[in-house]
Amino acid sequence: MRNAAQTAQIPTSFCNDLRACLRCRLVKTYDQFRENGCENCPFFKMEEDSDLVNEGTTPNFSWIISVMDPDGSWAAKWLRISRFVPGCYTLAVSEDLHNICEDECVQYVPPETRMSLPNDQITARHFWKQVSLLWKHLVVAGDSSVVMKNS
Repeated sequence: MRNAAQTAQIPTSFCNDLRACLRCRLVKTYDQFRENGCENCPFFKMEEDSDLVNEGTTPNFSWIISVMDPDGSWAAKWLRISRFVPGCYTLAVSEDLHNICEDECVQYVPPETRMSLPNDQITARHFWKQVSLLWKHLVVAGDSSVVMKNS
């Protein structure tokens, strides 16, 4: 899926204009998606239509992980993003991509994610246990990935 020399744009700011691609969970600013699209999902052609940026991305996500070496990163494999380009990714999004896939004639396959956004207190506890487990494994494995909380 990726060219060895290709790397996703790093967000130019970590403010409120961050968005995550609903398919691959790549995190960039709205303007970066509008100008260059998604490096992992070029078939959505977000750079050609700003409405597709709004439909194919979301500002509703939790945590950000920076993956520099997807093939060698334990965290990238665990999050199932190891086939994507190096860049910043979210651990979980709260929306799905079903409508845009139908419009663009791309088969929608719900993501098999190990992280999900908490809907209530019980799932919130489970979510934070997952984040804690991920963090412990990053430290133990010496992974070069970096995890940050999206506020």
